[in-house]
Amino acid sequence: MNERFSFRWFAFSLLIGIGGAFTGAFLPVLLIVALAAIAFLGICKGYSYAAIPFVFTLAGAYFGNAGNLPALIGVLAVVIGTTAALILGFKQHTAYRYIALVIAVLVFAASYFALGGRSLAAGKAPYNEMLESLNELSARLAAGGYVWEDLELLRESLPEVFYGLLILFAEAAAFLTVILTKRFCTLGKAQIKPMAKFRYWQLPRSLKIGLIIIVAATVLLFILNQPVAPTLAYTAAYMLLPIFVVIGFACVRFFVGRLARGSRLIGVIFTALLIVFPMLGASFGVIDLYTGSRRKIARVDKLIGEAFETAEREKRDSVVVDFGDGRGPQVIAVRKKNDDVFFDDELGSSADENPDDTETTDTAAEVSSGDCIDNDSDETADETPEDAGAYGGDTTENQ
Repeated sequence: MNERFSFRWFAFSLLIGIGGAFTGAFLPVLLIVALAAIAFLGICKGYSYAAIPFVFTLAGAYFGNAGNLPALIGVLAVVIGTTAALILGFKQHTAYRYIALVIAVLVFAASYFALGGRSLAAGKAPYNEMLESLNELSARLAAGGYVWEDLELLRESLPEVFYGLLILFAEAAAFLTVILTKRFCTLGKAQIKPMAKFRYWQLPRSLKIGLIIIVAATVLLFILNQPVAPTLAYTAAYMLLPIFVVIGFACVRFFVGRLARGSRLIGVIFTALLIVFPMLGASFGVIDLYTGSRRKIARVDKLIGEAFETAEREKRDSVVVDFGDGRGPQVIAVRKKNDDVFFDDELGSSADENPDDTETTDTAAEVSSGDCIDNDSDETADETPEDAGAYGGDTTENQ
């Protein structure tokens, strides 16, 4: 951290403060950008530089929402709480998924109070004020001869999707805030916790049981014909589907990246398909959660990478790996003596084509699993987290 005065950073903090004041007063939805920039200043340049835009943002939030006490409290809580969570979490090297979780809970609570505070005080449903605004907008459009079908659908389903929409907004805000802060800090070369590469993002194993419980409870409520069943179903869908879609994208990126040829074109095709059919991506995410295929492959890649590094460091003539499957240490490659490089079974076939080299060339031992050798193993050896979370996790490589 550099606490020495710099006019350039002072001017930058003023610029961030002006942007934060504007968004706090007129566009609270865009506060995530200002808060990420404020957190970056606090992490990389010191609290004195972060204090200037922080005060400006608070002032903008106050003057923009002074007429609505619940909204004012909600926006101020988001500004203060999110800034503190980002700066403290990043400085203490807290796992990013936990930082995102804290921010998501904070944003959800603040949004719920800001949108439904006055309705709750009047003894009405929390979405009542929002529903009245939609009714008023629909009446104005109808008076002008316009019918907005999506608006009408939202009006009819608002009591059921209200909580799900708030959760979806909170998740998106937390995710983007953490990612933006991480990117800013990386550009600023701050000493922060590394984040797993996108293709290695994982969901916590506990979600295996949690998903079953949520689905079973929802189905049971529908069977019992409980009025709360549709609300619970929509809430669970808005909460879980975006997460599984993101993990589905990570799965596609992981497996497509292992292809030697055409990976870029195939990746573009799969990405387009997932954008058009997001449920397909969510399905990939669910399958990955219960099979753990990426976690297992990444573990094998890491073991192979470490084995090659050990063999090079200790000048061994063979690469030995214990995959932990009960077979014991396995020789997966040997050194080609004439040019001092390691090769695998496929390269070893060249010995049959060139009989003159048989006296100076060993053959590589076979690996019965067949999928232990990977072209990307050297790259992934040091970046594969054993238990990376949904928003990154513990790894040894900084993006």
